[in-house]
Amino acid sequence: LTALATQTEKITIGTLVSSMTLRNPAILAHMALSADHISGGRFEFGVGAAGTRKCHEMTGVPHWEPRERSERYREFVEILHHMLNNELTTYQGKYYCTHEAVMHPKFIKQPHPIFSVAAHGPKALRLAARYGDAWNTLGSLNATTPKQSSDNVHQCYQMLCDYASEAGRDPTQFGRTILFGWTSDGPFRSTDAFYDTIGRYAEAGINDFCFIYSPGIELWKDQSITSENMLRKVALDIIPDIQART
Repeated sequence: LTALATQTEKITIGTLVSSMTLRNPAILAHMALSADHISGGRFEFGVGAAGTRKCHEMTGVPHWEPRERSERYREFVEILHHMLNNELTTYQGKYYCTHEAVMHPKFIKQPHPIFSVAAHGPKALRLAARYGDAWNTLGSLNATTPKQSSDNVHQCYQMLCDYASEAGRDPTQFGRTILFGWTSDGPFRSTDAFYDTIGRYAEAGINDFCFIYSPGIELWKDQSITSENMLRKVALDIIPDIQART
């Protein structure tokens, strides 16, 4: 990301989710600070609980059971949130701790980069509502139809709104992002499918749409952008048309 930042001037760069499995939260906060400065304030910071066994197998980290992963994620997000908002942080948790961790200089993006918290269940949604500037979802991984997936996302959005209100925050100010690739939607099967997918998830509460660019990978041909021509069509034709309609 920092290399990309040195070669660009305007585009936003960032992590949709930085895996909790692979990173210490205090070190990750400093990485975010560096990316913010090198990019001139164009960095957005997303984190996730990262539940795939592959991440653990590749790194030799023992797999965490759901309860431990949830507890770790809470501590992980709390440390990051405190370090993003304070020059000095001391935190003693069950799994993570830091003592007088210094964040200096201040972020160029004030008060800090957009902090996106991935969440799919009630506990993680509470974290996103309390600490996040944005919420990220992959959609409903168990849904068998596109409508079931967007309906599930809407239910999660309603929970996010309820939890945000309980925390004294305005849920309408949250970014609400979905990354396609794990649902049955197939937005790239046709132009009509793309419009239908965007429409359903916009009605469900999503206001930011992310797509994987995977040129030449047929496995994701209905779920991702698989060619430069398709990328150009989406960026130059379809997205401006959707923006004009709204």
